[in-house]
Amino acid sequence: YNPNEDYTFDLRIVNNSGATHTYTIENMPKWLSTNTLQDMIEAQSEQALTFSIHKDVNVGSYDDIIYLTDENGLAEPLVLNITVEGERPNWTVDPDIKQFSMNLVGRVKIGDDIVTDARDVVGAFSPDGTCMGVANVNYDPLAAEAMVYMTIFKDNTTPTGGIDFKLWHYATGKTMVLEPSQDVDFAPNATYGTVKEPVVLEAGDLYIQTLALKKGWNWLSFNVYNKYFREGLNTLLSAYDWADGDLLVDPTNNLLLSYKEGEWMVNDSTAATKTRVGVKNSYRIHVNKDVTVELTGYSLKDEGDRTITVKKGWNSIGYTPMVNLPVATALADYLHEAKDGDIVKSQTEFAQFTEGANGKLAWKGNLTYMKPGVGYMLYRSKEETTSFYYPYYEPTATFFEEATGTAGYVPQRIYANTMSLTAVAEGIDLIEGDKLIALSDAEVRGEAMATDSIIYMSISGEEKAPISFAIERDGDIVAVTDDVLTYEANAISGTFNRPTHINFVKMEKLPQEGWYTLQGVRLSGRPTTKGIYIYNGRKQLVK
Repeated sequence: YNPNEDYTFDLRIVNNSGATHTYTIENMPKWLSTNTLQDMIEAQSEQALTFSIHKDVNVGSYDDIIYLTDENGLAEPLVLNITVEGERPNWTVDPDIKQFSMNLVGRVKIGDDIVTDARDVVGAFSPDGTCMGVANVNYDPLAAEAMVYMTIFKDNTTPTGGIDFKLWHYATGKTMVLEPSQDVDFAPNATYGTVKEPVVLEAGDLYIQTLALKKGWNWLSFNVYNKYFREGLNTLLSAYDWADGDLLVDPTNNLLLSYKEGEWMVNDSTAATKTRVGVKNSYRIHVNKDVTVELTGYSLKDEGDRTITVKKGWNSIGYTPMVNLPVATALADYLHEAKDGDIVKSQTEFAQFTEGANGKLAWKGNLTYMKPGVGYMLYRSKEETTSFYYPYYEPTATFFEEATGTAGYVPQRIYANTMSLTAVAEGIDLIEGDKLIALSDAEVRGEAMATDSIIYMSISGEEKAPISFAIERDGDIVAVTDDVLTYEANAISGTFNRPTHINFVKMEKLPQEGWYTLQGVRLSGRPTTKGIYIYNGRKQLVK
């Protein structure tokens, strides 16, 4: 299962009768979609139905019953039990520190509720973040008792100055800070708590936002209020493993910061001690190796903390909710401030606001959910500056909404900027499963699946560059264009009501030997530039 793609599965339906029947799929839950809601099935035949669970649904368990109902009202039920799991943190104790140990008997509580799920994980950490112990909740159903039995390790006998505890909550996939009912510090062979009087580890409103930054460019935002936000960038980020040459861009304040010899610098000369970040803006960070950032803070309940101000043109906006929300839900307060052609986009996906002929207002595109930790840009067409606020959902809430669209494409090379394309293909009849590929020379800059007559694509890049397109079908390139667009950062090409028309030319069958560009130009040998080519009549990726 790829977390960046919708999860798809097939179900067979069988007509064992001697007559043709029409059928309807009824009671579809909002977290599920299918390729066929209504159809006919011949006598003594079977059909395969394809169902999809959207890639951005929240962690949780979902139970529902769907019905296959015929023209006479006869219904066949199907019970669906779906569990979406979060990614368990990689808390492990280094064997090199297991020289001395102590024990803890604890009980975990969230509010007034005792945690009983054996899949929940508790971690113990030194003030510098070193993992000293890990244990699952131990639930005894016969005694109706839930405890944590943890061995805590250290490579010397010196107290740490206090031990920190965290809970990974399986039901929501979130990490929470635990406050012990008594001070706990390292002492060899000590035991804190007993079965009768355990140390109570209580989760309040302190959460840990984990940002898994991948090598290259990342668009990010914050959704917890961290106490170091007011103390400058170097204080906030000092605990993490940066490399010289890492870059941080604050588009809102037009700042470029670089990491050099242990400090974040403004304009390569001034320490970023007064530069601050916050939850209302989004940022772009370029790292030379993967980095994981963990920020501890409070969820943003106050409406003022969730209010975003936007002006005409492009705005770099943060995302404050702690759950994934459909674009229309996340931006519900902006609905009547939006104008046809407004765009909200992430690094790889976008949605465009449309006003239909019937007055229906909608966001259409391949960005269907907004997610915590992701940075966004919003293009506003109206002249007036305005504000909107995000809705607040409890961090332990589960939110599902029906969504359509395709997963965004992560290009071969990750760029800092994108442009947004809303297009229709001409000169070729698209079929389900066709893929539209955008190329600069032979480098792939974007991809989108042809699931509808209109195609939505984010094309990535930096400098202006000509863009051509190809249609891939079952692994073969079946149609191409010459250079038909010019890439520009943050450009918008086409709208839902007036999409860009891309004229394709069907490819004639190529000779079965040799290398060709996608436009059919023969090459003298294997190309040295990365990209997609035709080799011996088939598509070939050169890395």
